[in-house]
Amino acid sequence: MGSIEISFSRAVQSSITEGKIYLGEVSLTKADRISKRSEFSYLSHFGKKLQDRYFIVLFCPGQTEGARLGVTVSRKVGNAVKRNRIKRLSREYFRLNRQELAGNWDINIIAKKDAADLTVDQVFLSLKGIFQKIRRRNGH
Repeated sequence: MGSIEISFSRAVQSSITEGKIYLGEVSLTKADRISKRSEFSYLSHFGKKLQDRYFIVLFCPGQTEGARLGVTVSRKVGNAVKRNRIKRLSREYFRLNRQELAGNWDINIIAKKDAADLTVDQVFLSLKGIFQKIRRRNGH
């Protein structure tokens, strides 16, 4: 678990020392999260879908200011510790990189079973690839 703390602090420290982001800009508030069942259902019915070996991402234009995130991890992925870790890492990646998504987006990250034992770097690499596809798909 020590490597997680090192990777997180290294990512945040490098971002702050480069002068790119300020702490207020990187916080993830309740308004930045998708929490209602109806919003998840809307995304599953009308959202576009991208996936790789570890994650499925559903996304569509949102009605709120900025991008919002929902994370879904079923019990098939693993026990509560593994599920919460994947949710935490997904939110962290989104928090640090949402400024790269231009526009207002609702995004639901769904973890596949293979995501259970990924390292921090593997999760970030996988999500980076998917977020790049979202940007390319929408002409950014």
